[in-house]
Amino acid sequence: IYVGTTEGNMFAFDLDGRRRFFYDAGAQIESRPTVDVRTGEFYFPSVDGTVHALMPNGTAKWRTKLIGSVRSTPVLAQDAVYVVSELDEVTALARDDGRILWTYQKDPIDEITIAGHAGLLLEDGRLYTGFTDGAVTALSPADGRVEWEVETALDIERRPGNVPQFLDVDTTPVLLRGTLYVASFTAGLYALDPINGTVIWRDATFTRVTGLASAGRMLVISSAIRGVSLLDLRRRAVVWEKAPERGAPTPPVVTETGTVLYGETKGSLLSLSLSDGREIARAEGGHGFSATPSVFGQLGGAVSNGGRFLFLRIN
Repeated sequence: IYVGTTEGNMFAFDLDGRRRFFYDAGAQIESRPTVDVRTGEFYFPSVDGTVHALMPNGTAKWRTKLIGSVRSTPVLAQDAVYVVSELDEVTALARDDGRILWTYQKDPIDEITIAGHAGLLLEDGRLYTGFTDGAVTALSPADGRVEWEVETALDIERRPGNVPQFLDVDTTPVLLRGTLYVASFTAGLYALDPINGTVIWRDATFTRVTGLASAGRMLVISSAIRGVSLLDLRRRAVVWEKAPERGAPTPPVVTETGTVLYGETKGSLLSLSLSDGREIARAEGGHGFSATPSVFGQLGGAVSNGGRFLFLRIN
């Protein structure tokens, strides 16, 4: 079990809670690491923009310093690791030595933006992500070339007096049964053709979305306004909805046992039944949960805002 802290330490624990090692990253860690299950190597960024590659025993393989803060989880390919920074820059690094293979950066915008950034999705030979200017982009993993781009900001009606609006697409894209789903903070939920970016449909009622998760033919959506919703994609109808209680929900995680796990920024860690939205269990960690929970099989974990790590067995 790997847990990063805001003090800059990456801890590794056995399943019984014994500490195996810790690694000093030198700066805050606010993302989950990505582990190669074949080699045991793992990769994570620290907030100062450094990407760390560690061996299974916790020794450093390499470190590469990038420009801008990085808080999203890296994505692995056979020979490369991909990260996206909060300055809207996507970088490909060589897995063997950390050298930069290519970078792609969006032009900065003058608008006010929401904290956080969309993560990366690598599927079917394309690298998908969203940006703070509202663009959803598909890049070539080989060289960073733009294959297509959709400007969701064009669907946002400007308010009288040029009142600033949040254009951000901060949700990590989800590819489900041949359709790409992503959400703009203000423009709503989009279903896109992953090959060319054509907009299949848009639901403007889903705003302030914080995360998406696939569940068969369904999509689980977390929103600061609506809470957690299960959307039937065939009928485009909401099956159930759990209103927020204390703060905004984290991005949801769907487990193998048919539950939805998420935390609230000022509240509890909750487990809901995927079938009907019924609350199954909740846990308190002190001061709420902002980090996305992690699940592997019937085991899960979550770090509270109070610094407590909860190790869970999911039934």
